[in-house]
Amino acid sequence: MRTITTPYGKSYQITLNDGTEVTMNAGSKLIFPTQFTGSQRNVKLEGEAYFKIAKNKKMPFVVETDKMNTRAVGTEFDVKAYKGSEPHVTLVKGIVIVSVPTIDKSIRLTPGEEISFISNTVNVKNIDVQSAQWKDGYTYYDNTPLIEVLHDLGRWYNVSIEINDPSLTSYRLHFIINRNSGIGEAVDNLNDFGYLNVTKSGDKMIISKKKDIS
Repeated sequence: MRTITTPYGKSYQITLNDGTEVTMNAGSKLIFPTQFTGSQRNVKLEGEAYFKIAKNKKMPFVVETDKMNTRAVGTEFDVKAYKGSEPHVTLVKGIVIVSVPTIDKSIRLTPGEEISFISNTVNVKNIDVQSAQWKDGYTYYDNTPLIEVLHDLGRWYNVSIEINDPSLTSYRLHFIINRNSGIGEAVDNLNDFGYLNVTKSGDKMIISKKKDIS
């Protein structure tokens, strides 16, 4: 078995021995065999990765995470499973089966669907698949909790996050960031929201509610 870990601020692409392409996001860990054997191709993920699975109907590919497992035979999908965050699987092409062992439930996804597991409840919704294309340089957020957006920014720009008003954690954003731009652009874009005041001090991003917002 091999383990690859990506630091904050970096992504990494690897091609597994079966031809599957994996793009790992910042702050992620992938555990995989040097050669797949047996009836399944199993890997373990902590963090986020985009998978382009080499087709093999006789040996399905399974991505194992802490709360959900994703099974495919040849397709493209994104798995997001950072510790302390809501796990997501977003299907871009083909078909996958996502299982949640703790509640003994399996869901079949079709392209444009995303599954999440929150408070022991499985949620499936239709989304814009562009949200899974962060590997191409842009990250799209569609009605995403502010806290999730901030955690992503913290990992990508390698900064800590300080939220001065806990009520902000319930806010949801429609937001786009260019991952190839500096953190200053992300701060400016967040400040465009009428209720946020975002500043950067050293290696910390500080978020508070604008004073004129009740």
